[in-house]
Amino acid sequence: MIYTDIWSLRCLVCPTGCTCTERAGCSSCIPTASRVINNTGGYKTCPCRSTFVEVNGVCTCNNGIINADATQCTCSAPYSSDCRCEETTEIYHDKVNNLCISCPQGCSCDEEGCKACSSDSLRYSYLSTDPIFPN
Repeated sequence: MIYTDIWSLRCLVCPTGCTCTERAGCSSCIPTASRVINNTGGYKTCPCRSTFVEVNGVCTCNNGIINADATQCTCSAPYSSDCRCEETTEIYHDKVNNLCISCPQGCSCDEEGCKACSSDSLRYSYLSTDPIFPN
C-alpha cells in the first residue's frame, strides 16, 4: 500500500508489518515490526523505535542485539546502552559510515576521529581530505 504523508507530501510505502490507509496514514503495526505509532492531528506515522534504525523499510538493530520481546535494541561498548555513540577520547563517531569506533591502542582520538598514532602502533592516521597516496 502506498500512501501520502500529509506533512511532507511524500508518497510512502506502508512499512512491513503495518496497516496503512490513505486517509489516516500508518494506523497499526505488529509488535515485531519494532515501530511506534505517532498521532499528529489525527494523522498517524510509524517510525522505528528509538534504538532501531530503518534499513530498506525494516526496523533493524544495527549495532546490538534485540531483546526477547523485540521492543528494544540493546547495545554494548563502544555504544551506550541506548545504542548511541559515546563520544569520548577513547571512542568516536565515524559519520561517513555511521559507526561508533573505539580509538585504536597507541592512538589519540577526539569526537572527530583518530588524530595521531605513535610509530610503534603500526598505524597511519590521515584526514579524510588528505590524498591516500600522496604524490
